[in-house]
Amino acid sequence: MHLSYLRKSNAIYYYDNRANPNAINTDRLYGWHTKFHSLALQHQLSSTWRLMVQLLQGNTLMGKQSVYADFRAAYVAASYASGKHRTTFRLDYHWVSEDDDKPQDPNDSNGNGITLPGDIN
Repeated sequence: MHLSYLRKSNAIYYYDNRANPNAINTDRLYGWHTKFHSLALQHQLSSTWRLMVQLLQGNTLMGKQSVYADFRAAYVAASYASGKHRTTFRLDYHWVSEDDDKPQDPNDSNGNGITLPGDIN
């Protein structure tokens, strides 16, 4: 589904790859059943500034609960345009929490990042 308001870009997505998590190929690799919801927003604040945000939440499963993880990710970015140039600042965040039957193979993680413009030569 894609929504827009006054020709501004906003989107709500649902993704499900419908994979069989118990299927194994000839290389003994399992299928991963992954599904998530995503909300993406973009708004032109002025003729020079743009704000962008995306939120994502879902889960993935491999095997008979061999790997099962919930995940979230998000970013917010502000972009400034001047003439032929654009400068963008971005903050990122991710979180993964597992709930599977292999405690010896931890998959939990979380983190964040920041992207700042650098000197371009």
